[in-house]
Amino acid sequence: MLNRFWTLTISLVCMATTTVHGQEKVDGLSVALLHQKVTQRDGKEVLVDAALAKPGEVIEYSAKYQNHTAKTLRRVEATLPIPPGTTVMPTTAKPSGAWASVDGANFQTIPLKRKVKLSDGREIEQLVPFSEYRFLRWRVGALDAGQSAVYAVRVKVDSGSSDARQVAMSSNR
Repeated sequence: MLNRFWTLTISLVCMATTTVHGQEKVDGLSVALLHQKVTQRDGKEVLVDAALAKPGEVIEYSAKYQNHTAKTLRRVEATLPIPPGTTVMPTTAKPSGAWASVDGANFQTIPLKRKVKLSDGREIEQLVPFSEYRFLRWRVGALDAGQSAVYAVRVKVDSGSSDARQVAMSSNR
């Protein structure tokens, strides 16, 4: 069990309307999900319910991973999908050191880069726009018995055809 590769993937789906989605537990490793809108009140930053978000608003997604076993879990990775219609705010990923992906299979350090072939046949490297990021992953490593860790990122809701979008999270293995 200690050598098992632990990955829980948190899907961010635009359907539900509750702030706290719940908890998923796999072999003693659970994840509690939360999404909140970032607002200002009396000159201070405040996190509030994020059932709906308008274009331009900022949402903070977080996942608390908890080891419920009596053993240290090794090779734990925390993965957060980023919903379509949002743009990652890269300096808000906490803790630092997150990797990113546009497809959920290939992860690289941030900022993501890709090779682009020009019309003259030359190949150049370009930065991938943050609006194309669809997953962030943290390599947790070991999570001791009873220990928990929180991973979070903020995204900005993109301009779109609707005035407001539902914002939700669900968990999948």
